Amino acid sequence: MFTLEESLAALAVAVVSSLVQSSFGIGGAVIAAPLLYLVNPIFAPVPILVSNVAISALAGRREWEHVQRADLGAMLTGRLVGTFLAAWFVIEFSGAYFDIVFGLMVLGAVLLLFVGLQIAITPGTLGASGVVSGFMGTISSIGGPPIALVYRGAPVRQFRATMSMQLCIGGALSAVGFALASGVTRELVYATLLLLPGSLLGYHASGYNLARVNQRVLNLAVLLISGGAGLVVIVRALVAGA
Repeated sequence: MFTLEESLAALAVAVVSSLVQSSFGIGGAVIAAPLLYLVNPIFAPVPILVSNVAISALAGRREWEHVQRADLGAMLTGRLVGTFLAAWFVIEFSGAYFDIVFGLMVLGAVLLLFVGLQIAITPGTLGASGVVSGFMGTISSIGGPPIALVYRGAPVRQFRATMSMQLCIGGALSAVGFALASGVTRELVYATLLLLPGSLLGYHASGYNLARVNQRVLNLAVLLISGGAGLVVIVRALVAGA
């Protein structure tokens, strides 16, 4: 089904994206989605979502004592709503125009935060960002930035652990939502299984990075990764519409 070149390229992307995801609690899909789409479009979004679910589960378990359950509950409540909306949207509409709007919104939020805007971490802001995260995560497999931009002021280990569990559970919801809307094929299963070994290798390599991630590094990473996500979805939508 996949050539040797495609398999090796997919494994390499899986290693790097998993390393970033496990180190920061965000960013894996931002790297994996555009690169794996170039390797073979079948990798996006479901195989990326499923591999991220597995890695996020391991990362969340590694720092389980730092998971903030109340924050996690607010994120997931919003994400569940966004996932159901996205499942309906996938059936009824094309996602290209929404990708452009989403990308511009993310870039605008990154700019505002970069110049000093502060967003309070409350159940309301986490829930609202969860709705956007669930919607976008189901459509494009890139759902982390909306919540990360709100939650980036949390302590590093709390951010990484809580975001990992949010992406684990929320990503599973998004994968199920997409599967219900579009179906599951043998090709999707094969593509998912191909990514998992590289993802596991990246996760284990991330253990050497955890102590190097301080608050300043985390805040910068969230802004850069989120800005990159905005650009990725805009470019992808424009290319798809060309």
